[in-house]
Amino acid sequence: MASHAARNEPRWAEPLQDEEVQASMAYLLRKLPEIEAAVESIDQFVQFGQQTFQDRTSMDHVEDQLSLSSIDQESIEALGQLIGKMPVLLKLTEQVEQAATFAESVMNDQESLAYIADVAEESTVMKKGKELWNKADQIQEIAEENKNEQISIFTVMKWIKDPSVQQGLRYTKAALQVMNQK
Repeated sequence: MASHAARNEPRWAEPLQDEEVQASMAYLLRKLPEIEAAVESIDQFVQFGQQTFQDRTSMDHVEDQLSLSSIDQESIEALGQLIGKMPVLLKLTEQVEQAATFAESVMNDQESLAYIADVAEESTVMKKGKELWNKADQIQEIAEENKNEQISIFTVMKWIKDPSVQQGLRYTKAALQVMNQK
């Protein structure tokens, strides 16, 4: 206390001697225009809000809009449940986003597309599909070539003895049995 009286400084001036306090004060002084602008912006917002609440026409319009909306207890409860499910929805959204990013990167990578095309060509399903397509083309060609040929009952009876026709008839019979079981 003797030091305060000897220097004739008020007690509040003592912290101003600390260098950290001086640096903080200098920083605040440099930021003062930004702080003033922020406070002024807040003040304008508050004034706007006060004027809006005092304006009966604006308040009537807000009340009309709120009364037309279907916000009720059920809507509020649904919103609460939706907010509760946000972590799960976020995880799912992230997974979908990762899959989309992966798919996009694969689609933009020529090597990946070439690899996928090679694998698809080598797959059994693709080979069988190509074989079936080729056989269908052959069948159509032969049928077109023989379109004027007469088929006798003896020809049909000869076909019935063919193992592939027998297998086809068995499949047809089984399909009819399954369909009639309903």
